[in-house]
Amino acid sequence: MNLATIKEIADLKAEIGSLYIEIADRLSGAMARAKDAAIEQFKNHFNNGGFAIQEAPHQLTAVYQRMEFLLTIDEKAAAGSYCSFTLTPPAALREPNLMIHMLLKDSRSALNYVDTGDADLVREAERELQAVRAALNGPSPEFSFVIVQRKANGSLPSLVARNGKPTFASFGELLASVYPR
Repeated sequence: MNLATIKEIADLKAEIGSLYIEIADRLSGAMARAKDAAIEQFKNHFNNGGFAIQEAPHQLTAVYQRMEFLLTIDEKAAAGSYCSFTLTPPAALREPNLMIHMLLKDSRSALNYVDTGDADLVREAERELQAVRAALNGPSPEFSFVIVQRKANGSLPSLVARNGKPTFASFGELLASVYPR
């Protein structure tokens, strides 16, 4: 391989690297906005239902007399989830906790590049650069909320499902479905 080709590959890889940083920043910002919106929707849902809200780091409590709903927020990404929430209902209700994951709503807002193993490294880098640019110019990442665990005989209404689990467009929609006012 000649030096000009090596330099061309290095230049393409440098541009790709800086664009990956932009993609990560974009995703991080979208995740923070979605998490903050979920927290606000929790507050609004229970405030409008007559509950007082207490806040602590990584958790909120909605209180009405001795009935307390606890929302715990775990910002660590795991198994495709960008953030998870545990909603603990009042003990007096004898209902199970809900595990809720925040998932990317549409994979078109994510980077969809697969290394083809092309022997032509310049062509491979150009394809990767094209995929990264397309991801940056694509729709902003959006998130949905999925109940991944509910261990009781209580049933949820008929809902849109992903992998057989109820999926909601917003945290407020999830709360309205599980604990309507």
